[in-house]
Amino acid sequence: MRNSILGTVALSLALIATSPAEAAWIYQSKEDAFSDEVLHMVVGVTPPYSAGFRCTDSEDLELLYMTPEHANEETIKTLNALEPSLLVRVDRGEISKIPVTIETTNDGEFSVVTGNDLIYDVAKSIATADRRVSFAIDVMGTRMHTHEMDVRGSTKALKSLIDACGIE
Repeated sequence: MRNSILGTVALSLALIATSPAEAAWIYQSKEDAFSDEVLHMVVGVTPPYSAGFRCTDSEDLELLYMTPEHANEETIKTLNALEPSLLVRVDRGEISKIPVTIETTNDGEFSVVTGNDLIYDVAKSIATADRRVSFAIDVMGTRMHTHEMDVRGSTKALKSLIDACGIE
């Protein structure tokens, strides 16, 4: 359910973002029809890349970074064996290096997911960012899919997610 919802939100945002230099960050929540669980999401898109956070409570925050690249299962397995990381830099701050798992979206696109505790600080940093957030995937010292996103709308969107999930 989570991947399909995030894919839908990312597609919607891709239509909103008007130029490669602009990103639109939005918050959305979706109640599961079969449980009391509510999935809270924030997605920022600067085509062809998107990044987002999702959680149901303060214990399960995840960060996702989606790329336009398609990869087969064998490539994904090999990359994961090499212990990839997501590099995140907010404005001109320090670079956070976060261990990730590489997956594919429902559309077969290459994405990374992490639930590492470091992402709580990353979410709060993006919420207070002035200009931009930069992402890259690092595999054994090689950077791939380096991309910079504007933070327009990130403060409001991430504050909504942080409040809804009870993140301190």
